[in-house]
Amino acid sequence: EIKKEKLIRRGVVALKDIKKGEEITVQNIITKRVGLGAISPSDFYKILGRKVNKNIKADKKIVKRDIQ
Repeated sequence: EIKKEKLIRRGVVALKDIKKGEEITVQNIITKRVGLGAISPSDFYKILGRKVNKNIKADKKIVKRDIQ
């Protein structure tokens, strides 16, 4: 059984389309309730300035394997 808290967990999400090789900035990511798997909001500032290694569509969660 999956607990309700895990289903409503917040994570980092693409605010707009992010192209492969593009730098992560406060203008292109946001936190939302996305469930499991996304980068934790507590890591929001840690990933700023890093580049993505694949195209990420707007409103899709960002996972650790998506960033360099």
